[in-house]
Amino acid sequence: MDFKSLHLQLFLLLLTFLLLFHPISSRDLNHIHGPSQFLFPKYLIGSRKGHNLEGTHTIKTYLQRYGYLSKSYNIIDTNGVYNNAYDEQLESSIKKYQKFFQLNQSGILDTETLRQMSQSRCSVPDFFESDDNETSMTTSNLHMGSRFKFFPGRPKWPDSKNYSLTFSFINNFPGIFKGEVGDAFLAWYERSRFFFTEVPEGEESDIKISFEVGDHGDGHPFRVGVLAHAFTPTDGRLHFNGDEPFSSEVAEGKYHVRSVALHELGHSLGLAHTEILDAIMYPTLPPNFAKSINSDDVNGLWALYDNFHIGGP
Repeated sequence: MDFKSLHLQLFLLLLTFLLLFHPISSRDLNHIHGPSQFLFPKYLIGSRKGHNLEGTHTIKTYLQRYGYLSKSYNIIDTNGVYNNAYDEQLESSIKKYQKFFQLNQSGILDTETLRQMSQSRCSVPDFFESDDNETSMTTSNLHMGSRFKFFPGRPKWPDSKNYSLTFSFINNFPGIFKGEVGDAFLAWYERSRFFFTEVPEGEESDIKISFEVGDHGDGHPFRVGVLAHAFTPTDGRLHFNGDEPFSSEVAEGKYHVRSVALHELGHSLGLAHTEILDAIMYPTLPPNFAKSINSDDVNGLWALYDNFHIGGP
């Protein structure tokens, strides 16, 4: 065997070892299974404070929608023209976004930031605006290392429910996905003191689950890249985006319906988004990938419901 052949074999052995034994984090998977296309113009990559590029308003709209840019900020001026200036407010909101998603907090719209913005996600905002125009979220430090968050005002199901909730599938919910959503309810049941009972469509239920498309009348129309959303207690509406491809299995180019259901049910119970990547309440989910409830999610739910009056999880 000549030296070149030996060198090639050693290289292939090393490559195999790295692939088999190098641990892959959820962030690696988020990158590997991420979208192949950006949702925004790629020429915006590298834009920064002082620039004024056509299409910058789409970034502002995105950041405003998810709570990073104040709703009082005017994206369209008094003449009906889009404000594409990369100003101080945009730079600040970009930094806030980068901090939440654990990116380099440069305030520059770099490739990683634009790629993260292009990830499919839940349409519930990451931050909510209070009356004094400051985005806010109730959080807790009762558990060391936990970063779970609650919605402003900490809405939750009342004690009168005795942690017993009903749910129903409505509007011709696809039968092939009912079992997966049922498994998501079971997962939350196993990690909490909630008990869930399915009731037929048409009967009164606490949580109503359906597939919807576009502007479906709840004030939160679905857009490209949005997987689902759910309302806080005690509203109970939970909607999947019917224009997105879902699957009961982990499948190429499709979104794992059980993982999405787990996330949205977290909202239905009162949990908001967290920046913990491995938590089910992280805002984004790539295709061909499954997630489960994380200890941060469990700690958050038990803290919200005062440890269910009995003891910790």
